[in-house]
Amino acid sequence: MSIPTDYATDLLNNLSQGRIKNLIAQADARRILQEVKETAENYPNFDPSLTEKATHIAYVLLSCGCSMVENEDGETNEGLLALEKAGKILSDTFSFNPNEDKKNKNYNLLIAGMALYAAKQYSRAFIVLKDIDTDFNVGQIIISFIKKDFASLMNVTSNVFFSSAPAQSELRSFDEWVISHEVARCFFIIIDFIHTGNEENFILTNDILEKLLYLSSEDNLTLYWLIIRLLRIILSTFQNSSLWSVLPPLFPARHITEKYIRLLSNFKSPVTEMWPSQTASLPLAVGDNNGAVINLRTSGGKTRVAEIAILKTLSTHIMSKVLYLAPFRSLAFEIEQSLNKTFFPLGITVSQLYGGSTANVTDFELISQSQIIIATPEKAKALFAVAQGLKQKSN
Repeated sequence: MSIPTDYATDLLNNLSQGRIKNLIAQADARRILQEVKETAENYPNFDPSLTEKATHIAYVLLSCGCSMVENEDGETNEGLLALEKAGKILSDTFSFNPNEDKKNKNYNLLIAGMALYAAKQYSRAFIVLKDIDTDFNVGQIIISFIKKDFASLMNVTSNVFFSSAPAQSELRSFDEWVISHEVARCFFIIIDFIHTGNEENFILTNDILEKLLYLSSEDNLTLYWLIIRLLRIILSTFQNSSLWSVLPPLFPARHITEKYIRLLSNFKSPVTEMWPSQTASLPLAVGDNNGAVINLRTSGGKTRVAEIAILKTLSTHIMSKVLYLAPFRSLAFEIEQSLNKTFFPLGITVSQLYGGSTANVTDFELISQSQIIIATPEKAKALFAVAQGLKQKSN
């Protein structure tokens, strides 16, 4: 099933050279022109078989990436990078291609989204899968999971799981029903993990997917075989990045951690895992140090990291208060809304101190009643100045 790692490495080296590298660049350039709806007459002289060649390159990368992850019995950076590259090529080739059959296009974009998610490119996977619609159950289940549309996921999964087996059908159709039914079972188990954190659930899903992989291979169900290979990696990625895996070692109070994780998973847009940038920054944010500077790109998850650092501080030092500085008032208001959404259900009070560069008695009353205080730098400076003055007078 998996190709040897040495062979996969040689293939990856060959795929990064010469003509193949040029074809990948052509696919990217054509995608840009298609996205802006440039007329085909104005295209440069692309390879006439670009779609077929780019697709072939992507599936070789998928084979190499899956094999390298499988051979290491876990994640490998090189294997995940190959999956990311394959997902991008398929996305470039099919996302805006007006000449492709819709069914074929959606199948390839499903594989692209799965490859990107397996490589922890969550946002890119969501964008690729945002508007596609598949005509088979397994695809619908996986798309709902990646998009974190849990209402749709429960609906599709329930319909598939409780459907009756086809009567007097040919073996291939029956096997497709079995695969759909057992993939639905896997996602019921994953939903249970999201709410309970029971790591043993992944032993069950791995066992189910191992059997489905054998079944799809024996019956030459190629699309299902590839989907199941990618799904195994996706669930491994999900397990390692899930809040249940990342957060408990960081917090002293287990009940607060569990309540926080369940709260996030029940948001309208559920939060169930940490992004790689967040996971990498958490040791700085909550570690035993005298402070740190964390610089993440726009929409890189900075507020969530700050939120976790605040929760760690307040659960470790119960009588402490947290001052959150926002550069301007409009942002302070947004942060107050965001933090209240998370901390109010946990019984933690959040207040924003309005006003410019002055402080008054009302401000100090709010501070005394709140555990998290949001202010602009000017407001904080005024508070410190007044507090210092009061301290000197009392002495």
